[in-house]
Amino acid sequence: MKLQLIDSSYTPPNLVFSYWILAFVMFYFLGFKKYNPLFLLIIGLIHNIILLIIYLFIAPVKLIIIFIFVNTIIKVLPIYLLRNTMIQMKDIYFSLCLFLFFLSYISILYFVFGNKNAYHGLYTKNIQVGFLTYWINKLFYK
Repeated sequence: MKLQLIDSSYTPPNLVFSYWILAFVMFYFLGFKKYNPLFLLIIGLIHNIILLIIYLFIAPVKLIIIFIFVNTIIKVLPIYLLRNTMIQMKDIYFSLCLFLFFLSYISILYFVFGNKNAYHGLYTKNIQVGFLTYWINKLFYK
C-alpha cells in the first residue's frame, strides 16, 4: 500500500523541527556562531536517511524525488559547508536543549491546546509534508 500525499500547505508541528534546524543554520551563517548546528544537521540527516529507506517501500516516486531534493538543500548542503568546523560539547548540549524545547512545544500544542495534528505524522496513512516540499510539489507536479 502506497501512502497518499495530502495536498495542503499547512505544516503540522511534527515537521517543524527541520525548519528550526534550517533557521539555526541561517543564523550561524549570518554570524551568530556561539553554537554550531552541525550536530543537529547530522542527526537530522541520519533520521531522514532512515525515513527515505521507509519511503522507498511505501511512498510515491514523486515524493521520494522531492524528499531527496529538499533534504539535499536543508541538510546535505549545510553539512558540506560546515564540514571543517568542530562539534563541541556545548553544541551538543544546545542541540539537546533545542530538541527538548521542540518536544515541549508539540506536547503543549497537543495536550494543552488540543491540536491533534501535533503528533500527526506518527499514526497516519497519509503523508503531510512541510511547506518547502509542498511548494516544490506544486511547482513541478501540478
